[in-house]
This record gives sequence, structure tokens and C-alpha cells, in this order.
Amino acid sequence: MSTTGDTDRTHWGQIDGVSIDFPMVVDDMRQLTLTFTVPIEPARALLPGDAFEVVEIAPGQAMFLVALVDYVTNPWGDYNEVNLGLLAHPVGQPERAGAFVYRMPVDQEFTMKAGNQVLGLPKTVEDLSYSYSGDQVEVSLACDGDEALTVRFPRVLTEEAPTTTQTITYSYLDGVPTEVPLTIQMG
Repeated sequence: MSTTGDTDRTHWGQIDGVSIDFPMVVDDMRQLTLTFTVPIEPARALLPGDAFEVVEIAPGQAMFLVALVDYVTNPWGDYNEVNLGLLAHPVGQPERAGAFVYRMPVDQEFTMKAGNQVLGLPKTVEDLSYSYSGDQVEVSLACDGDEALTVRFPRVLTEEAPTTTQTITYSYLDGVPTEVPLTIQMG
């Protein structure tokens, strides 16, 4: 990784002729995040390695996260993603809670390569589509030809001024614990 002439930008390299630079600015995306309370022991079984711990949100309970994202304008292309994760933190640092990515199906080869090689995110290319009709959105995910997930929800546009939220995504890059800071503006 090298710093470019602009001291706020870092150039990682290239994949398939596309420059990988950080911070990466996503100009337009559509997102819905769902959270589910799940038993903590099965959640812990999903977390690989020993660098991170699942957050216990209530006695015996963990939080499973499903983020549905349609990247409309993004330096890595227009692609769809389903982010499956758990609320977790580095061992011994419960104040640093963030999302540990368990699986991340996407619909394009390039973003899978970039996510795997650059960020350590467990992306796989799957049959994933987002359909918009009137005031409804449908997300369909199939893996190996089998329906894995279908979510339908109302399409809601906000008139509120966006607020900035900062969070962390955790993963392993080449077996080494890593964190990806994320700053997002949402209405």
C-alpha cells in the first residue's frame, strides 16, 4: 500500500485494471439493515478464530445482522450485496463493538476479488437480485441454484438530512485479524 500525492488517499494497488484507493467514497447506495436476536452459543459457533468475541446483548443472546445493499454508484462498480454478520468485538475490548462479517454474497466477480484480497471479507459470487416495483423492493438470493433468501419490504425515501455514523467491520485478512472503519451518511 502506498500514499498518493493527496495525503488523505492511500493506493492499495489494482485488481483487473481497477485502481483500489482509500478512503473509498460510495456516492449512491440503497440499504436496509435487519437485526435479529439469536441464541449466543450458535452465534459463537459461527465466529472463526480466537481474535473476536460475540457481544452478549442480553443473557444468552447475541445479535445477528443482515444488511441488504444495492451499490448504485461505487468505485468498485454497481453491484448488489447481502452482508451477514454478528455484533462482535476484539477479545478484551467490549467497548469496540462492530460487525463481524460471517458471509457476504455479491453478484459480481470483481467485488468478490476486491473484498477478499483487500479487506479480507468473505465474499462469494451468487445469484443475487434487487427488484424495484412502485413502492416495494424485493431482494432474492440463490446459492447453488437453491433459494437461500427472499426479503420484501416497502421502498421508503427519507427527506431527513443525513447524519454521519461511524462503525467498524471485523474480519480476517490472510488469517490476520483486521478491521475496516466505515463512515456512512444516512437519512
